[in-house]
Amino acid sequence: QEVLSQPAKEFPMAFWEVLAKRSIQSMHLLKPLELAILARTFDAHGVELKRSLDIYGSIAHQARALGGFPGLAILVLAEVLPRRLLGG
Repeated sequence: QEVLSQPAKEFPMAFWEVLAKRSIQSMHLLKPLELAILARTFDAHGVELKRSLDIYGSIAHQARALGGFPGLAILVLAEVLPRRLLGG
């Protein structure tokens, strides 16, 4: 959430790569609102990562497995994922 609250701040690419790797590895532990925060954070900063670090695909995959989404998470994911999913 700290990174999301600082949209004008520049973070090095290494930061985003590590965040993506760790997020993908622990995706199964995240709740719907946390998935939305993660998606919005990468989206707000306009991060472009290698295909092997497809954070949006991982978020979409995990979202399909979950239920009980709060309205805010639905709105964020419905807005971000269609634009950011690779090949979609």
